[in-house]
Amino acid sequence: MKFLKCFCAAVLSVAVAAEDHTTVVTIIGAGAAGISAAKVLYDEGIDFIIVEAKDTVGGRFQDTQFVGYTVEDGANWIHGPLTLNETEDDNPLWLEKLQYGIAGNYSEYNNWRFSDEDGDGVPEVLAEKWWNRIDTSLQHCTNRSLELWEQAAEEELDVAESIDISIEKCLRDYGYYDGIDSELEEDVAEVVEWAKVDFEYAELPSEISTMWGFPLNGNFEHRDFFVVDQRGYGVWMDEIAKEFPEKIMLSKTVTSIDASEENKVTIQTNDGTIIVSDYAICTLPLGVLQRGDVEFSPAFSEERLDGINGMVMANYAKVYLQFETKFWGDEEVIMTAGDPRAPNAFPWALNLDLPKYLPGCKILTFHVSNANARMIETQPIDDTINAVLEVLNKVYGSYVSPVTATHVTNWTNNPLSYGSYSDWPLGYTEAQHNEMNAPLGRLLFGGEHTNPDSYGYGHGAIDNGRERAAEILELIYEATEDLNPGASGDPHITTWSGERYDFHGICDLVLLSNQGFCNGLGLDINIRNKRLKEWSYIESAVLRIGKDVLEVAGGKSNNKFWLNNVEHSVDANNNAHDETTKVTSISGYSVYFKQVSEKSREFIVKLGGKEVIVFKTWNSFLSVNLQHPTKKHFSGSVGLMGRFPSGLKVARNNLTIVSDSNVFGQEWQVMHNSEQSLFHEAKGPQYPEKCDIPSLAEMRRRLAMSDITVHVAEIACENIISKEDKELCIFDVLASNDESTAGAY
Repeated sequence: MKFLKCFCAAVLSVAVAAEDHTTVVTIIGAGAAGISAAKVLYDEGIDFIIVEAKDTVGGRFQDTQFVGYTVEDGANWIHGPLTLNETEDDNPLWLEKLQYGIAGNYSEYNNWRFSDEDGDGVPEVLAEKWWNRIDTSLQHCTNRSLELWEQAAEEELDVAESIDISIEKCLRDYGYYDGIDSELEEDVAEVVEWAKVDFEYAELPSEISTMWGFPLNGNFEHRDFFVVDQRGYGVWMDEIAKEFPEKIMLSKTVTSIDASEENKVTIQTNDGTIIVSDYAICTLPLGVLQRGDVEFSPAFSEERLDGINGMVMANYAKVYLQFETKFWGDEEVIMTAGDPRAPNAFPWALNLDLPKYLPGCKILTFHVSNANARMIETQPIDDTINAVLEVLNKVYGSYVSPVTATHVTNWTNNPLSYGSYSDWPLGYTEAQHNEMNAPLGRLLFGGEHTNPDSYGYGHGAIDNGRERAAEILELIYEATEDLNPGASGDPHITTWSGERYDFHGICDLVLLSNQGFCNGLGLDINIRNKRLKEWSYIESAVLRIGKDVLEVAGGKSNNKFWLNNVEHSVDANNNAHDETTKVTSISGYSVYFKQVSEKSREFIVKLGGKEVIVFKTWNSFLSVNLQHPTKKHFSGSVGLMGRFPSGLKVARNNLTIVSDSNVFGQEWQVMHNSEQSLFHEAKGPQYPEKCDIPSLAEMRRRLAMSDITVHVAEIACENIISKEDKELCIFDVLASNDESTAGAY
């Protein structure tokens, strides 16, 4: 009875923990990286939970309602929609734009009203001269970046970045500021530099790495698409999230992440919710990691902290102003020379009241970065309005109409980001970045800041989220190959994820069905359970590949097999123990026979490499195991083993998750005509007659009446290494009242 007590205690512990959530993957953050990772997992049938502190998905793709219009607080552009490399895909954000019809238009940054600091117009020749010069200079810095990397490789430097230079130095070395002959020209050169560097990186040129800062936009074109969709830029995430709303937990702030245990990650939120998963992806923004608001276990190493704190969380802010009248004309950009980095300087504004954006809105949006962004997101809003009006009054004079509405972003003080986006500062190294991104047990780190090629960009977050999900899929597939899932005993089912459960229903059951196997050839494995007093066991099984069907059964005649309903027999006398002999093939896949012992036989179907399906008999018992199953052959599989590779117990509709083992087993009773035809003869309950399921009371009474004690059963199973297999062996010995049943293990 000791085993029964342990068995009941295990059931009780599961019931007590039912308020917690368990899943395969927990994703922390429902921004671009988190949603992109979730989509990959969802398409592969992997169970997951997303935990998000906000009351909506989107992360830093955040919009707000302003005087009847949807405007963006966060990401606003698709930077470089199309690829410059024909062998690569276009910007993933552009692909989302095409799929969901996201509205907007290309920006024309030099369609401007360009004024000096007194409000007088800058001569067009002078403006174009410096606009062209900054483009030429930045192209030089792109080339210089490549030269520095090549130099580091040639010199075999331990720290490649030891020869790095700032963008400011790169520009000055090239002679960007050479030949200036007036104060106006110097002001124009400085604000144009701001518009191309500070505006992009949100940091001072003196603080930005040349080696890592280029090429700008990577392999994408140097054009920007400005989004004005009234559903919000993040609509693509809203649409993706509609595919799995039940998997998203909103308004829950993660407070601790425990990755200290070998095979799981435990997440706790501010309301006490606990989620336990096999793996997790943390997409918390860099600013949140730098603040240390979330407790990690194990605690971050000094090397990881150095990597986190060494990167920069930049600041970028917007001021939206609506006026009584549109007094500024039809230029797209309002640019003002002077010191663009002076406190409360507003050198650059975008005119939203254009036919290609938001016609009739009477809105200007001023964009600032770095120290000025932190200032305007912290100071009283009247100070910001007065500073903006001072600029506009110089340019437009008495034409300036009253401000009717104002909105200022506040990423600086947002506890869910503490900044706008990441940047790679001068002196920061790849080694530091790698330390920051290194997995912590089964916890992986994602987000735009973890992407070394596209940090700071929305498309960098998408790419990184997909990559992290792919890494976890690889881990799951590798783990699946080592699990040998299948069915055995009375019977015990092992899912693709390694979960074990029992279903004692007497009937024909779909263990595995994969209609996509081998480019549509198809593969099915059905098992037939037979009653043994108050219990049941697997009596026989069939394997269909294409049009061929192999059937194997336990019992005294276990040298027999059926191929396409025709009985065959293997002459075991011609087979020495453990000798493997080919006996037939099924749709081109070889079938081998091995006599393990006097009571045990194996039929082995080889799918290629180490991948095999093994039918093993032990007296009347039959087991079916898949060894080293791969994604190539079993992706899309469903049945009693769950959905591949997650093991999620889904119903026939491939959507409904069934937690009750008896309900799940009944769901996968053989019921279609094509399934019914697999066994060479009909036995036991056949659909629509339901499976005959022994009652729990009957099974407990049978265990209690067993002539074999738990101690004897433990001795019979003592050579079994796996703790779980040993417990199942003891259970089967007691249930069958036969010590020799241990031989099935």
